[in-house]
Amino acid sequence: MVHLCGGTISLIAALLIGPRIGRFPEKEARQKNKVKKGKQQRITPLRNVGTEGKLPKIAEIKGHSVPFASLGGFILMFGFLAFNGGSTGEISTKGVGQIVAKVMVNTILCGAFAALSYLFVHFIRKGKWTILLTINACLTGMVSACAGCDKMPVWTSAITGSIAGMAYLAFSELCLIMRIDDPLDAFAVHFGGGLWG
Repeated sequence: MVHLCGGTISLIAALLIGPRIGRFPEKEARQKNKVKKGKQQRITPLRNVGTEGKLPKIAEIKGHSVPFASLGGFILMFGFLAFNGGSTGEISTKGVGQIVAKVMVNTILCGAFAALSYLFVHFIRKGKWTILLTINACLTGMVSACAGCDKMPVWTSAITGSIAGMAYLAFSELCLIMRIDDPLDAFAVHFGGGLWG
């Protein structure tokens, strides 16, 4: 529930703030034409999305540091282990240590399989590897593990993670299709993983 709420809030914030300058060139051109005409118009949804059903060009905005972004992703991954493992509330009674171990194993497996499934599907579709989006897919898998990592058998965490990677891909692409600029993919990570979890 926490991740669904966080994902929804990040979507609302991205809609209110709007896209970064230069991210969606055709949307900016449409808004300039609107200003030139001098009267208020309703912005129409994107119907003709380019030739042969392809989306118009989406500008990649550079300026991030891949090593620092990767470091931040890995810190978040270790944080998820403490978050999910600490959610049991205690380790003092008999048998709770085994539950904490199971929670951590399920969390790691969900994240790993989400990253792998996303990585291979992205490579098949685009022909290139990307570490930053793979880390986001891993975080989506860990988010999807939050709800039931203490109850699910270990083998089901692989299936849960694989589907979570596809949920990340679907929600991330949905944001691009709808021309929502979410620089961190927070909506796809938290809402997609939380919804599937």
